[in-house]
Amino acid sequence: MTSAAPPDPPAPDAPPPARRRWQNAFIALFLGYQLLAPLDYYLGEQGYDERFSWRMFSNVRMHECTLSLSDSVESGGVVSDREIDAKRELHVAWFNILNRYRPAVVEKFLSSRCEKPGVTKAAAVRRCTDTDGTALPVQRAEYDCKSGALREESPAP
Repeated sequence: MTSAAPPDPPAPDAPPPARRRWQNAFIALFLGYQLLAPLDYYLGEQGYDERFSWRMFSNVRMHECTLSLSDSVESGGVVSDREIDAKRELHVAWFNILNRYRPAVVEKFLSSRCEKPGVTKAAAVRRCTDTDGTALPVQRAEYDCKSGALREESPAP
């Protein structure tokens, strides 16, 4: 009868078991964070903000969207609306971010319109169609220059 060979001794450069537990725990936490972090995007309320999402699984970038911008100007007691040509006023990179409807950028742009003489409010309206051609809910934002309040009507993600 043959006896089983004794187990090999641990390699002399292997870290002690307690240290390996901490390393394994760190690796497990890191991987867990990498897997769970995108859930904030998918379960959160920022459905159109893809900066931190797994874009390969999303069709948001495939939506066809148009953005209409306008402001209301008061002159001589008469208020009139006028369309804003954002492509002329903004760098193409900022226009693209605005067109993606990132809330902070939309609010900043609309509030900056209040610096123009006579402007009482500014508005943004974004209309999109899905990849199959169906219309998606319209997103609207209106900035009141007097109160500094932003009112948004955006669809739930």
